[in-house]
Amino acid sequence: MTTLDISAADLEALMNAPDDRLLSQIGQARGRGAIGKDAVEQGREIYANLRTAVKGAICRSDRVRAAHIQTKTSISPVLLAAVADVITGYLSGISAASFCVLLLREGIGEYCADHWSGTETST
Repeated sequence: MTTLDISAADLEALMNAPDDRLLSQIGQARGRGAIGKDAVEQGREIYANLRTAVKGAICRSDRVRAAHIQTKTSISPVLLAAVADVITGYLSGISAASFCVLLLREGIGEYCADHWSGTETST
């Protein structure tokens, strides 16, 4: 399983951070922001593109679905680790933890509803 190279305290801080802070971290991490865009706006675009690109990999993962069903919450360290493990290869240059927190806040059950039809999809 992938390690996030993040302490428990830092992970908790990320899980409690406002969306704009997480988006800014994503926007700054790539270091190639478009002219005239601030880090939050750039992060929002990167996040939206990656969110679409990794959906199949996340939602087809038995580990992610099992973690979601096991935790019964929309966001937990176990679920975050399962998602991060699946998508690490897609996230060159950005924080997997920040991306995962944003994604899990949306609700993994809804995000994967079309792949998980007929199974537990609550957040």
